[in-house]
Order: sequence, then C-alpha cells, then structure tokens
Amino acid sequence: MWPFSSTKSKILPVKPDPYKIDIKTGGGQLRSGRHGLEHEIAEKMYNLRRSAFGGVSPADRQFLIDLITKHAKLLPFGSGFPRVVRLSMKEEVERAYRAGKLSHEDKEKFNKIIDNLPHE
Repeated sequence: MWPFSSTKSKILPVKPDPYKIDIKTGGGQLRSGRHGLEHEIAEKMYNLRRSAFGGVSPADRQFLIDLITKHAKLLPFGSGFPRVVRLSMKEEVERAYRAGKLSHEDKEKFNKIIDNLPHE
C-alpha cells in the first residue's frame, strides 16, 4: 500500500435538517397514528428539545399541527406545498404572533419548518 493513501472514506456524514418534516398531502395525509403528522412532529420536537425546539409548548405544537393539516388536506395527493400556500401559512403564524399566541422564537422556528415543507 502506498504510504500516503488512506483506507478511510473521505465522505463526511451529512447532518439531517432538524426543520425538515416529511408530510403527505391530500388523501394520503394522516393526522393521527404511528405515521401521522402529530406523532412525527411530536417525536422530532422531543428528540431535538434541547437544541432546535427548546421552549415549544404542547399548545404551540398543536397550533402548528392544525395549521399544516388545514392546508395539506386541500392539496392534491402527493403534491408539494406551493409558494402561495406556504406564504399564507407564514401569514397565519405572523397573525398568531401579533395576537400574542406565539413567542418570537416559536414564530421563527415555525417559519423555518414551513420553508422546509416539500415544494411543488
């Protein structure tokens, strides 16, 4: 073996984005159950509670689940979230923030989640 060659791989592991949530739309959208939206968001927020999702209360989490479910069930099966839908979701988050229902940190976290929803 050549003295300067290495048997180790040069590929570094990629960290998954904590704000990326895989969501089904239309008739394939599940809210409850093992593979439902509630379980997936709750599990992700619990696992990342000390880093990305610290301070998100269960009521705030329920607000996000209701918001995503309301828009996802109106979309065709298997499609992504169009830009117009994502902007309207961000507007609802902003309205909730201005009404005092969400904190500034939660608003920023929810906007990152909305940005990382599957695009069309």
